[in-house]
Amino acid sequence: MSAIARSPTSIMYTTTKAAVAIFSELMRKNLTGSGIYIQALCPGFFYSEFHDTDSMRGFQRDWFPKEAWMSAEEVVSLSLKNAKRISPIFIPGEYNLNNAKNIRKTQLKKYLNAKIL
Repeated sequence: MSAIARSPTSIMYTTTKAAVAIFSELMRKNLTGSGIYIQALCPGFFYSEFHDTDSMRGFQRDWFPKEAWMSAEEVVSLSLKNAKRISPIFIPGEYNLNNAKNIRKTQLKKYLNAKIL
């Protein structure tokens, strides 16, 4: 596991993201039929100034394949097109969706095999 994955910032990011996803699922269920749609957008990598901030010093976009990166406009467009989907959790882009599924599958296997607790 990399030092970045074990950092307190990474832990806070991951737990906050999980909380928002669960909150979104519950809100979506509670608002069914109201005409209000909830979406937890999990965009993956997209081009913005976020990775140019001091907190991301040392980060290099080329650490990740070009397929992982989307424009902000693409992310917003796909998000809006999918706002009324059944699932409130939305991951735009085939690369990002497949990557998220693979990570989840790997982590679930480790958890179920008591390799992480």
